[in-house]
Amino acid sequence: MDRYYYDWFAVDGKILLKFHSESHDKDARYQTKTEPFHIHIPDVLSLSTLTRISNYNLRELYGILEFIRLHLTLVQLYR
Repeated sequence: MDRYYYDWFAVDGKILLKFHSESHDKDARYQTKTEPFHIHIPDVLSLSTLTRISNYNLRELYGILEFIRLHLTLVQLYR
């Protein structure tokens, strides 16, 4: 299987989200229900020391870019 690492950065260089597909099969604590597909969230949003959430739908670059575009559009609309 091919792996992907799509990282979304803010203008100031901080990481917003990471869309990854590497397997964490050696340590079950890092696995998600959609293993190997997962999203890394920023540490400040994490409720535990594990900052990965399941990724059911955003697995291809086009879909990830559409997600980002929608987010940016909504932010502009509600400013």
